[in-house]
Amino acid sequence: MKYRVFISYATGDESNVKELYDTLSRLEDIDIYIPEWITQDGKSLVHKIKDGLNSSNLAIALITFNSTNTMWLNQEIGYATAKNIPVISVVEKGIDIKGFIEEQQHITFQRGDFKYNIYQIISKMREIFSQSNSSITHFQITCSACNKKYSELLPMQKNIDDAIEQSRKFSYQCKFCSTALHVEPTTLNTQSVS
Repeated sequence: MKYRVFISYATGDESNVKELYDTLSRLEDIDIYIPEWITQDGKSLVHKIKDGLNSSNLAIALITFNSTNTMWLNQEIGYATAKNIPVISVVEKGIDIKGFIEEQQHITFQRGDFKYNIYQIISKMREIFSQSNSSITHFQITCSACNKKYSELLPMQKNIDDAIEQSRKFSYQCKFCSTALHVEPTTLNTQSVS
């Protein structure tokens, strides 16, 4: 099954959203929808947001001090909630949450360590999708030596948790050139073994 994930954020958080996008793009069967990045002739932002949310299985809302002066984020969360779309909220410490996500658990935004938030988001995504008897099973590796992409089985969540706790990476071998590769468990970033 292909999942669409809507990402909601405010101006000022683009670097974190780009990092999240890069990681989620490595997950197979995940289509990321960021309205501001969609180029559709003649469509207003409102229509892009509605179209994106109406076709999404999940929304991720990055709520930081950058977003406290925008109404878009709150409206996107409200629209998603009204459509029964699960919302994973990542909230910066010190922000008082009100409204639809007030009683939900949220992830505490780690300014300066967003990689850990990405790990938490993927973990929560796996939990949400498993409730519908589906799962995220594979991710893409890009070999840093031959630059070819191929698919690998996504490690079980417990193995990812253990790797992070033990500060170790996953080891793979490129299916094309046999280069030894390490994959960072929080972001699924690939590096050649030196």
